[in-house]
Amino acid sequence: MNLLKICLLDPTSMFLLITLLILVIFHIKGSNKRSSFKVPPSPTPLPLIGNLHQLDLVNLHRSLMRFAEKYGNLYNICLGYQKITVLTGYEAIKDALVDQANIFTDRYVTPINEASSEKLGIVFSEGELWRQMRRFTLTTLRDFGMGKKSIEEKIIEEAGFLVNLFKSYNGQPIQPQNALDTATANIIAVLLFQQRFDYEDESLRRFLTTSHQMQKDKSSRMVRITNALPFLKFLPGAHKRVMDQTKEVTAFLITIIAKIRKQLNENDVGNLIEAFLVKQKEVPCLIRSSIGNSTVFVKWTVLLKPNCSPFNSHLKEAGNPDSFFHDKNMFRLITELFAAGSETTSTTLCWGLLLIMKYPEIQKRVQEEIDREIGTERPPRMEDQQRLPYTNAVIYEVMRFANVATMITRENNADTHLKGYFIPKKSHIIVVLLSVLRDKTQWEKPDEFNPSHFLNSEGRLVKREAFLPFGAGSRVCAGQSLAKMELFLFFTTLLQKLKFQAPADVTDLDLTPVHGQIYFPKPYKLCAVPRE
Repeated sequence: MNLLKICLLDPTSMFLLITLLILVIFHIKGSNKRSSFKVPPSPTPLPLIGNLHQLDLVNLHRSLMRFAEKYGNLYNICLGYQKITVLTGYEAIKDALVDQANIFTDRYVTPINEASSEKLGIVFSEGELWRQMRRFTLTTLRDFGMGKKSIEEKIIEEAGFLVNLFKSYNGQPIQPQNALDTATANIIAVLLFQQRFDYEDESLRRFLTTSHQMQKDKSSRMVRITNALPFLKFLPGAHKRVMDQTKEVTAFLITIIAKIRKQLNENDVGNLIEAFLVKQKEVPCLIRSSIGNSTVFVKWTVLLKPNCSPFNSHLKEAGNPDSFFHDKNMFRLITELFAAGSETTSTTLCWGLLLIMKYPEIQKRVQEEIDREIGTERPPRMEDQQRLPYTNAVIYEVMRFANVATMITRENNADTHLKGYFIPKKSHIIVVLLSVLRDKTQWEKPDEFNPSHFLNSEGRLVKREAFLPFGAGSRVCAGQSLAKMELFLFFTTLLQKLKFQAPADVTDLDLTPVHGQIYFPKPYKLCAVPRE
Protein backbone atom coordinates (compact mmCIF):
# COMPACT_ATOMS: atom_id res chain seq x y z
CA MET A 1 0.00 0.00 0.00
CA ASN A 2 2.82 2.44 0.94
CA LEU A 3 4.64 1.63 -2.33
CA LEU A 4 1.43 2.27 -4.25
CA LYS A 5 1.04 5.70 -2.59
CA ILE A 6 4.58 6.59 -3.59
CA CYS A 7 3.96 5.56 -7.17
CA LEU A 8 0.87 7.77 -7.28
CA LEU A 9 2.81 10.92 -6.31
CA ASP A 10 2.65 13.80 -8.75
CA PRO A 11 5.77 14.24 -10.97
CA THR A 12 7.14 17.21 -8.98
CA SER A 13 6.94 15.39 -5.64
CA MET A 14 8.44 12.26 -7.22
CA PHE A 15 11.34 14.30 -8.60
CA LEU A 16 12.03 15.91 -5.21
CA LEU A 17 11.88 12.55 -3.45
CA ILE A 18 14.32 10.93 -5.90
CA THR A 19 16.67 13.93 -5.64
CA LEU A 20 16.61 13.70 -1.84
CA LEU A 21 17.41 9.98 -1.96
CA ILE A 22 20.34 10.59 -4.32
CA LEU A 23 21.72 13.30 -2.02
CA VAL A 24 21.43 11.01 1.01
CA ILE A 25 23.25 8.21 -0.84
CA PHE A 26 26.07 10.55 -1.91
CA HIS A 27 26.35 11.95 1.62
CA ILE A 28 26.65 8.45 3.07
CA LYS A 29 29.24 7.48 0.48
CA GLY A 30 31.17 10.69 1.10
CA SER A 31 31.07 10.14 4.84
CA ASN A 32 32.27 6.57 4.45
CA LYS A 33 35.05 7.74 2.14
CA ARG A 34 36.22 10.42 4.55
CA SER A 35 35.97 8.11 7.54
CA SER A 36 38.40 5.80 5.81
CA PHE A 37 41.03 8.54 5.85
CA LYS A 38 43.32 9.14 8.79
CA VAL A 39 42.32 12.31 10.65
CA PRO A 40 44.68 14.39 12.82
CA PRO A 41 44.73 13.67 16.56
CA SER A 42 43.15 16.14 18.94
CA PRO A 43 42.57 16.81 22.63
CA THR A 44 39.05 16.02 23.83
CA PRO A 45 36.85 19.12 23.55
CA LEU A 46 34.04 20.14 25.90
CA PRO A 47 30.60 21.03 24.54
CA LEU A 48 30.33 24.58 23.20
CA ILE A 49 33.70 25.87 24.46
CA GLY A 50 35.81 23.16 22.82
CA ASN A 51 39.38 23.34 24.17
CA LEU A 52 39.28 26.99 25.27
CA HIS A 53 39.64 25.96 28.93
CA GLN A 54 43.01 24.36 28.13
CA LEU A 55 44.54 27.38 26.39
CA ASP A 56 46.34 30.52 27.46
CA LEU A 57 44.36 32.82 25.18
CA VAL A 58 46.80 35.75 25.52
CA ASN A 59 49.79 33.54 24.62
CA LEU A 60 47.89 31.29 22.25
CA HIS A 61 50.93 30.38 20.14
CA ARG A 62 52.72 29.05 23.23
CA SER A 63 49.75 26.86 24.16
CA LEU A 64 49.56 25.51 20.62
CA MET A 65 53.26 24.65 20.69
CA ARG A 66 52.78 22.80 24.00
CA PHE A 67 49.94 20.76 22.49
CA ALA A 68 52.31 19.84 19.63
CA GLU A 69 54.63 18.15 22.14
CA LYS A 70 51.81 15.69 22.92
CA TYR A 71 49.86 15.43 19.66
CA GLY A 72 52.55 16.06 17.05
CA ASN A 73 53.19 18.86 14.58
CA LEU A 74 49.77 18.48 12.94
CA TYR A 75 46.66 18.18 15.07
CA ASN A 76 43.10 19.45 15.42
CA ILE A 77 41.76 21.63 18.19
CA CYS A 78 38.38 23.22 18.89
CA LEU A 79 38.21 26.94 19.58
CA GLY A 80 34.64 27.12 20.76
CA TYR A 81 32.64 25.14 18.21
CA GLN A 82 35.15 25.85 15.41
CA LYS A 83 37.49 23.02 14.46
CA ILE A 84 41.00 24.30 13.73
CA THR A 85 43.91 22.39 12.21
CA VAL A 86 47.21 23.49 13.77
CA LEU A 87 50.56 23.24 11.99
CA THR A 88 53.83 23.58 13.89
CA GLY A 89 57.46 22.86 13.05
CA TYR A 90 59.37 23.36 9.82
CA GLU A 91 58.49 20.08 8.07
CA ALA A 92 54.71 20.27 8.52
CA ILE A 93 54.54 23.96 7.61
CA LYS A 94 56.80 23.51 4.56
CA ASP A 95 54.59 20.62 3.41
CA ALA A 96 51.56 22.93 3.41
CA LEU A 97 52.82 26.40 2.45
CA VAL A 98 55.60 25.43 0.03
CA ASP A 99 54.96 21.93 -1.32
CA GLN A 100 51.20 22.52 -1.63
CA ALA A 101 51.27 26.28 -2.10
CA ASN A 102 48.53 26.20 -4.76
CA ILE A 103 46.12 24.57 -2.30
CA PHE A 104 46.83 26.71 0.77
CA THR A 105 46.32 30.07 -0.93
CA ASP A 106 43.25 31.31 0.94
CA ARG A 107 43.28 32.86 4.38
CA TYR A 108 41.08 31.74 7.26
CA VAL A 109 39.65 35.03 8.55
CA THR A 110 38.55 35.27 12.17
CA PRO A 111 35.23 37.01 12.90
CA ILE A 112 36.90 40.12 14.35
CA ASN A 113 39.20 40.46 11.32
CA GLU A 114 36.30 39.90 8.95
CA ALA A 115 34.27 42.60 10.69
CA SER A 116 37.13 45.13 10.72
CA SER A 117 38.43 44.43 7.18
CA GLU A 118 35.22 43.30 5.40
CA LYS A 119 37.66 40.92 3.63
CA LEU A 120 38.85 43.78 1.42
CA GLY A 121 42.42 44.91 0.73
CA ILE A 122 45.16 42.32 0.55
CA VAL A 123 45.73 40.81 4.02
CA PHE A 124 42.31 39.26 4.66
CA SER A 125 40.93 39.06 1.14
CA GLU A 126 40.76 35.87 -0.90
CA GLY A 127 40.16 34.50 -4.38
CA GLU A 128 40.23 36.84 -7.36
CA LEU A 129 40.07 39.97 -5.23
CA TRP A 130 43.26 38.95 -3.41
CA ARG A 131 45.03 38.01 -6.66
CA GLN A 132 44.15 41.33 -8.30
CA MET A 133 45.13 43.43 -5.28
CA ARG A 134 48.40 41.58 -4.76
CA ARG A 135 49.34 41.83 -8.45
CA PHE A 136 48.48 45.53 -8.58
CA THR A 137 50.33 46.25 -5.32
CA LEU A 138 53.55 44.42 -6.19
CA THR A 139 53.68 45.80 -9.74
CA THR A 140 52.97 49.37 -8.66
CA LEU A 141 55.37 49.39 -5.71
CA ARG A 142 58.14 48.07 -7.97
CA ASP A 143 57.34 50.75 -10.53
CA PHE A 144 57.81 53.39 -7.84
CA GLY A 145 61.09 52.01 -6.55
CA MET A 146 60.56 49.10 -4.15
CA GLY A 147 63.74 47.06 -4.29
CA LYS A 148 65.45 49.61 -6.55
CA LYS A 149 68.13 52.28 -6.24
CA SER A 150 65.62 55.12 -5.94
CA ILE A 151 64.07 53.81 -2.72
CA GLU A 152 67.54 52.92 -1.40
CA GLU A 153 68.45 56.61 -1.59
CA LYS A 154 65.29 57.52 0.35
CA ILE A 155 66.14 55.01 3.09
CA ILE A 156 69.73 56.29 3.35
CA GLU A 157 68.41 59.84 3.64
CA GLU A 158 65.86 58.85 6.29
CA ALA A 159 68.50 56.93 8.23
CA GLY A 160 70.51 60.15 8.37
CA PHE A 161 67.50 62.01 9.81
CA LEU A 162 67.08 59.24 12.39
CA VAL A 163 70.75 59.43 13.45
CA ASN A 164 70.48 63.20 13.88
CA LEU A 165 67.34 62.78 15.98
CA PHE A 166 69.08 60.34 18.32
CA LYS A 167 72.11 62.64 18.53
CA SER A 168 69.89 65.57 19.52
CA TYR A 169 69.19 63.89 22.87
CA ASN A 170 72.92 64.19 23.81
CA GLY A 171 73.10 60.70 25.26
CA GLN A 172 70.07 61.15 27.52
CA PRO A 173 67.64 58.20 27.91
CA ILE A 174 64.89 58.03 25.29
CA GLN A 175 62.24 55.55 24.19
CA PRO A 176 63.16 54.59 20.60
CA GLN A 177 59.80 53.20 19.42
CA ASN A 178 58.26 56.48 18.21
CA ALA A 179 61.37 57.50 16.29
CA LEU A 180 61.72 54.08 14.63
CA ASP A 181 58.00 54.02 13.80
CA THR A 182 58.20 57.39 12.05
CA ALA A 183 61.39 56.53 10.16
CA THR A 184 59.96 53.33 8.67
CA ALA A 185 56.55 54.95 8.11
CA ASN A 186 58.26 57.62 6.01
CA ILE A 187 59.63 55.00 3.62
CA ILE A 188 56.29 53.37 2.88
CA ALA A 189 54.72 56.86 2.80
CA VAL A 190 57.01 57.80 -0.10
CA LEU A 191 55.65 54.86 -2.10
CA LEU A 192 52.02 55.36 -1.10
CA PHE A 193 51.71 59.15 -0.79
CA GLN A 194 54.97 60.58 -2.18
CA GLN A 195 55.59 62.45 1.08
CA ARG A 196 57.32 62.09 4.45
CA PHE A 197 56.25 63.11 7.93
CA ASP A 198 58.04 65.12 10.59
CA TYR A 199 59.15 63.14 13.65
CA GLU A 200 56.87 65.30 15.79
CA ASP A 201 53.79 64.94 13.55
CA GLU A 202 50.92 64.34 15.98
CA SER A 203 48.49 62.87 13.45
CA LEU A 204 51.02 60.25 12.36
CA ARG A 205 51.89 59.46 15.95
CA ARG A 206 48.21 58.91 16.81
CA PHE A 207 47.84 56.65 13.77
CA LEU A 208 50.85 54.52 14.73
CA THR A 209 49.91 54.39 18.42
CA THR A 210 46.38 53.29 17.51
CA SER A 211 47.75 50.66 15.10
CA HIS A 212 50.03 49.25 17.81
CA GLN A 213 47.20 49.07 20.31
CA MET A 214 44.90 47.43 17.77
CA GLN A 215 47.47 44.67 17.17
CA LYS A 216 47.68 44.07 20.92
CA ASP A 217 43.90 44.14 21.38
CA LYS A 218 43.38 41.59 18.59
CA SER A 219 45.26 39.06 20.70
CA SER A 220 43.49 39.91 23.94
CA ARG A 221 41.54 37.30 25.84
CA MET A 222 38.14 38.81 25.01
CA VAL A 223 38.87 38.98 21.27
CA ARG A 224 39.99 35.33 21.30
CA ILE A 225 36.76 34.36 23.08
CA THR A 226 34.48 36.28 20.70
CA ASN A 227 36.35 34.84 17.72
CA ALA A 228 35.64 31.36 19.08
CA LEU A 229 32.10 32.16 20.26
CA PRO A 230 30.80 35.01 18.04
CA PHE A 231 27.39 35.12 19.76
CA LEU A 232 29.19 36.75 22.75
CA LYS A 233 30.16 39.82 20.71
CA PHE A 234 27.45 41.85 22.48
CA LEU A 235 29.61 41.83 25.65
CA PRO A 236 31.92 44.79 26.35
CA GLY A 237 35.63 44.34 25.74
CA ALA A 238 38.61 44.79 23.43
CA HIS A 239 36.69 43.43 20.42
CA LYS A 240 34.58 46.59 20.43
CA ARG A 241 37.68 48.80 20.71
CA VAL A 242 39.11 47.14 17.60
CA MET A 243 36.20 48.40 15.52
CA ASP A 244 36.68 51.96 16.80
CA GLN A 245 40.43 51.71 16.15
CA THR A 246 39.76 50.56 12.58
CA LYS A 247 37.65 53.66 11.96
CA GLU A 248 40.32 55.90 13.48
CA VAL A 249 43.23 54.64 11.36
CA THR A 250 41.05 54.83 8.24
CA ALA A 251 40.06 58.42 9.06
CA PHE A 252 43.74 59.42 9.13
CA LEU A 253 44.16 58.24 5.54
CA ILE A 254 40.91 59.67 4.17
CA THR A 255 42.27 63.23 4.39
CA ILE A 256 45.50 62.28 2.63
CA ILE A 257 43.70 60.37 -0.13
CA ALA A 258 41.20 63.22 -0.66
CA LYS A 259 44.07 65.67 -1.17
CA ILE A 260 45.82 63.37 -3.65
CA ARG A 261 42.56 62.81 -5.54
CA LYS A 262 42.01 66.58 -5.84
CA GLN A 263 45.51 67.16 -7.21
CA LEU A 264 45.62 64.08 -9.46
CA ASN A 265 47.45 64.49 -12.76
CA GLU A 266 46.98 61.39 -14.88
CA ASN A 267 50.08 62.25 -16.92
CA ASP A 268 52.33 62.43 -13.85
CA VAL A 269 51.56 59.46 -11.58
CA GLY A 270 54.09 59.19 -8.77
CA ASN A 271 52.63 57.01 -6.01
CA LEU A 272 50.39 54.03 -5.41
CA ILE A 273 47.27 56.02 -4.53
CA GLU A 274 47.48 57.97 -7.78
CA ALA A 275 47.95 54.70 -9.67
CA PHE A 276 44.84 53.29 -7.99
CA LEU A 277 42.82 56.41 -8.83
CA VAL A 278 43.89 56.24 -12.47
CA LYS A 279 43.02 52.55 -12.51
CA GLN A 280 39.51 53.44 -11.36
CA LYS A 281 38.91 55.44 -14.54
CA GLU A 282 39.46 52.31 -16.59
CA VAL A 283 36.75 50.40 -14.69
CA PRO A 284 33.31 49.85 -16.22
CA CYS A 285 30.69 50.61 -13.59
CA LEU A 286 27.45 48.63 -13.86
CA ILE A 287 24.29 50.71 -13.71
CA ARG A 288 21.09 49.02 -12.58
CA SER A 289 18.30 49.22 -15.18
CA SER A 290 14.84 47.69 -15.10
CA ILE A 291 13.42 46.30 -18.34
CA GLY A 292 9.99 44.82 -17.99
CA ASN A 293 9.89 42.53 -14.97
CA SER A 294 13.63 41.77 -15.02
CA THR A 295 16.69 43.66 -13.82
CA VAL A 296 19.80 43.91 -15.97
CA PHE A 297 23.12 45.67 -15.60
CA VAL A 298 24.37 47.98 -18.30
CA LYS A 299 28.09 48.86 -18.57
CA TRP A 300 29.20 52.49 -18.66
CA THR A 301 32.83 53.50 -18.39
CA VAL A 302 32.95 56.22 -15.75
CA LEU A 303 35.14 57.44 -12.92
CA LEU A 304 34.06 55.33 -9.99
CA LYS A 305 32.68 57.21 -7.03
CA PRO A 306 31.95 55.70 -3.60
CA ASN A 307 28.23 55.50 -4.45
CA CYS A 308 29.07 53.37 -7.48
CA SER A 309 31.01 50.76 -5.55
CA PRO A 310 27.98 48.73 -4.34
CA PHE A 311 27.55 47.53 -7.95
CA ASN A 312 31.15 46.29 -8.12
CA SER A 313 30.28 42.91 -6.65
CA HIS A 314 28.21 42.22 -9.77
CA LEU A 315 31.25 42.80 -11.95
CA LYS A 316 32.88 39.65 -10.59
CA GLU A 317 30.00 37.58 -11.91
CA ALA A 318 30.36 39.40 -15.22
CA GLY A 319 34.01 38.27 -15.35
CA ASN A 320 35.54 41.75 -14.98
CA PRO A 321 38.54 41.62 -12.62
CA ASP A 322 38.83 45.42 -12.46
CA SER A 323 35.65 45.52 -10.39
CA PHE A 324 37.79 45.56 -7.27
CA PHE A 325 39.16 49.06 -7.87
CA HIS A 326 36.68 51.02 -5.80
CA ASP A 327 37.18 53.51 -2.98
CA LYS A 328 36.32 51.20 -0.10
CA ASN A 329 38.89 48.68 -1.28
CA MET A 330 41.45 51.46 -1.75
CA PHE A 331 41.01 52.71 1.82
CA ARG A 332 41.48 49.19 3.16
CA LEU A 333 44.49 48.42 0.97
CA ILE A 334 46.30 51.66 1.89
CA THR A 335 45.54 51.16 5.59
CA GLU A 336 47.06 47.68 5.50
CA LEU A 337 50.11 48.66 3.46
CA PHE A 338 50.87 51.72 5.56
CA ALA A 339 50.48 49.94 8.90
CA ALA A 340 52.22 46.71 7.85
CA GLY A 341 54.92 48.55 5.92
CA SER A 342 56.01 50.48 9.00
CA GLU A 343 54.95 48.49 12.05
CA THR A 344 56.72 45.15 11.55
CA THR A 345 59.98 46.74 10.38
CA SER A 346 60.12 49.30 13.17
CA THR A 347 59.31 46.62 15.76
CA THR A 348 62.14 44.42 14.43
CA LEU A 349 64.54 47.38 14.65
CA CYS A 350 63.32 48.05 18.18
CA TRP A 351 64.14 44.45 19.09
CA GLY A 352 67.52 44.82 17.38
CA LEU A 353 68.59 47.81 19.46
CA LEU A 354 67.42 46.09 22.64
CA LEU A 355 69.38 42.93 21.82
CA ILE A 356 72.65 44.67 20.98
CA MET A 357 72.43 46.54 24.29
CA LYS A 358 71.78 43.22 26.02
CA TYR A 359 74.85 41.76 24.28
CA PRO A 360 77.38 44.63 23.93
CA GLU A 361 80.10 42.29 22.64
CA ILE A 362 77.92 41.60 19.58
CA GLN A 363 77.37 45.33 19.05
CA LYS A 364 81.13 45.94 19.23
CA ARG A 365 81.88 43.20 16.70
CA VAL A 366 79.28 44.60 14.25
CA GLN A 367 80.79 48.09 14.55
CA GLU A 368 84.29 46.77 13.99
CA GLU A 369 83.15 45.05 10.77
CA ILE A 370 81.38 48.20 9.56
CA ASP A 371 84.45 50.36 10.33
CA ARG A 372 86.76 47.93 8.57
CA GLU A 373 84.67 47.39 5.43
CA ILE A 374 82.88 50.74 5.00
CA GLY A 375 84.57 53.27 7.26
CA THR A 376 82.90 56.12 9.10
CA GLU A 377 82.48 58.73 6.36
CA ARG A 378 80.12 57.42 3.69
CA PRO A 379 76.77 55.79 4.55
CA PRO A 380 76.29 52.03 4.12
CA ARG A 381 74.66 50.86 0.86
CA MET A 382 73.06 47.64 -0.28
CA GLU A 383 76.16 46.76 -2.30
CA ASP A 384 78.03 46.51 1.03
CA GLN A 385 75.95 43.53 2.18
CA GLN A 386 78.26 40.89 0.73
CA ARG A 387 81.19 42.37 2.68
CA LEU A 388 79.36 42.38 6.03
CA PRO A 389 78.59 38.71 6.82
CA TYR A 390 78.58 39.11 10.59
CA THR A 391 76.35 42.20 10.48
CA ASN A 392 73.91 40.38 8.22
CA ALA A 393 73.96 37.35 10.52
CA VAL A 394 73.05 39.61 13.45
CA ILE A 395 70.15 41.18 11.51
CA TYR A 396 68.84 37.75 10.49
CA GLU A 397 69.14 36.49 14.04
CA VAL A 398 67.20 39.52 15.31
CA MET A 399 64.43 38.60 12.86
CA ARG A 400 64.51 34.95 13.94
CA PHE A 401 64.69 35.58 17.67
CA ALA A 402 62.14 38.42 17.74
CA ASN A 403 59.77 36.57 15.37
CA VAL A 404 57.50 39.60 15.04
CA ALA A 405 54.66 37.63 13.35
CA THR A 406 54.03 34.59 15.56
CA MET A 407 51.05 33.05 13.73
CA ILE A 408 49.30 33.24 10.37
CA THR A 409 46.10 31.62 9.14
CA ARG A 410 45.25 29.68 6.00
CA GLU A 411 42.36 27.81 4.38
CA ASN A 412 42.79 25.04 1.80
CA ASN A 413 40.80 25.29 -1.44
CA ALA A 414 40.67 21.50 -2.00
CA ASP A 415 40.74 18.20 -0.12
CA THR A 416 44.33 17.22 0.58
CA HIS A 417 46.66 15.21 2.80
CA LEU A 418 49.36 16.51 5.12
CA LYS A 419 51.78 14.21 6.88
CA GLY A 420 49.47 11.28 6.18
CA TYR A 421 46.37 13.02 7.58
CA PHE A 422 43.30 13.97 5.59
CA ILE A 423 42.53 17.72 5.54
CA PRO A 424 39.07 18.39 4.05
CA LYS A 425 38.47 21.38 1.81
CA LYS A 426 37.87 24.73 3.56
CA SER A 427 39.55 23.62 6.79
CA HIS A 428 40.60 26.43 9.10
CA ILE A 429 44.37 26.35 9.54
CA ILE A 430 46.59 28.09 12.10
CA VAL A 431 50.28 28.13 11.15
CA VAL A 432 52.54 28.80 14.15
CA LEU A 433 55.52 30.55 12.54
CA LEU A 434 57.24 30.89 15.91
CA SER A 435 57.54 27.11 16.01
CA VAL A 436 59.60 27.16 12.78
CA LEU A 437 62.01 29.81 14.01
CA ARG A 438 62.37 27.95 17.31
CA ASP A 439 62.35 24.43 15.86
CA LYS A 440 64.90 22.33 17.77
CA THR A 441 65.49 20.14 14.72
CA GLN A 442 66.53 23.18 12.63
CA TRP A 443 68.42 25.47 15.02
CA GLU A 444 71.36 24.65 17.27
CA LYS A 445 70.31 27.00 20.08
CA PRO A 446 66.72 27.94 19.21
CA ASP A 447 65.89 29.81 22.42
CA GLU A 448 69.09 31.87 22.51
CA PHE A 449 70.14 34.96 20.57
CA ASN A 450 72.99 33.50 18.56
CA PRO A 451 74.19 35.08 15.25
CA SER A 452 76.26 31.94 14.60
CA HIS A 453 73.03 30.33 13.37
CA PHE A 454 73.69 32.13 10.08
CA LEU A 455 77.48 31.67 9.84
CA ASN A 456 79.57 28.69 8.79
CA SER A 457 82.90 27.67 10.33
CA GLU A 458 84.69 30.15 8.04
CA GLY A 459 82.53 33.07 9.13
CA ARG A 460 80.57 33.24 5.87
CA LEU A 461 76.85 33.90 5.72
CA VAL A 462 74.75 30.76 5.19
CA LYS A 463 71.15 30.31 4.08
CA ARG A 464 68.82 28.46 6.43
CA GLU A 465 65.74 26.80 4.92
CA ALA A 466 63.82 27.20 8.18
CA PHE A 467 64.33 30.98 8.19
CA LEU A 468 60.75 32.00 7.36
CA PRO A 469 60.06 35.29 9.18
CA PHE A 470 57.92 36.50 6.25
CA GLY A 471 55.95 33.28 5.88
CA ALA A 472 56.16 31.13 2.75
CA GLY A 473 54.26 30.12 -0.34
CA SER A 474 51.94 32.20 -2.48
CA ARG A 475 50.91 34.49 0.41
CA VAL A 476 54.43 35.31 1.55
CA CYS A 477 54.74 38.92 2.75
CA ALA A 478 54.46 41.20 -0.31
CA GLY A 479 56.83 43.78 1.16
CA GLN A 480 59.67 41.52 2.25
CA SER A 481 62.23 42.96 -0.19
CA LEU A 482 61.55 46.47 1.11
CA ALA A 483 61.68 45.30 4.72
CA LYS A 484 65.05 43.58 4.21
CA MET A 485 66.49 46.70 2.60
CA GLU A 486 65.23 48.92 5.41
CA LEU A 487 66.51 46.62 8.13
CA PHE A 488 70.00 46.48 6.64
CA LEU A 489 70.37 50.20 5.88
CA PHE A 490 68.81 51.52 9.10
CA PHE A 491 70.66 49.02 11.33
CA THR A 492 74.10 49.51 9.79
CA THR A 493 73.77 53.31 9.62
CA LEU A 494 72.71 53.54 13.27
CA LEU A 495 75.59 51.35 14.43
CA GLN A 496 78.07 53.15 12.19
CA LYS A 497 77.31 56.47 13.85
CA LEU A 498 76.07 55.61 17.35
CA LYS A 499 76.79 53.41 20.32
CA PHE A 500 73.70 52.14 22.14
CA GLN A 501 73.69 51.43 25.85
CA ALA A 502 71.19 51.06 28.67
CA PRO A 503 70.55 53.99 31.03
CA ALA A 504 72.75 53.97 34.14
CA ASP A 505 69.88 52.99 36.43
CA VAL A 506 68.95 49.90 34.37
CA THR A 507 70.69 46.77 35.62
CA ASP A 508 68.95 44.20 33.42
CA LEU A 509 67.25 44.35 30.02
CA ASP A 510 64.03 42.34 29.90
CA LEU A 511 63.52 40.34 26.68
CA THR A 512 60.00 39.22 27.63
CA PRO A 513 57.69 40.21 24.76
CA VAL A 514 54.36 41.98 24.88
CA HIS A 515 51.98 39.59 23.17
CA GLY A 516 49.78 40.61 20.29
CA GLN A 517 49.37 39.83 16.62
CA ILE A 518 52.79 41.48 16.47
CA TYR A 519 55.44 40.45 19.03
CA PHE A 520 56.47 43.78 20.65
CA PRO A 521 59.36 44.22 23.09
CA LYS A 522 58.38 45.76 26.41
CA PRO A 523 58.81 49.56 26.35
CA TYR A 524 62.40 50.46 27.21
CA LYS A 525 64.80 53.39 27.14
CA LEU A 526 68.26 53.63 25.61
CA CYS A 527 71.13 56.08 25.45
CA ALA A 528 72.49 56.80 21.95
CA VAL A 529 76.06 58.07 22.17
CA PRO A 530 77.87 59.45 19.07
CA ARG A 531 80.89 57.35 18.09
CA GLU A 532 82.94 60.21 16.60
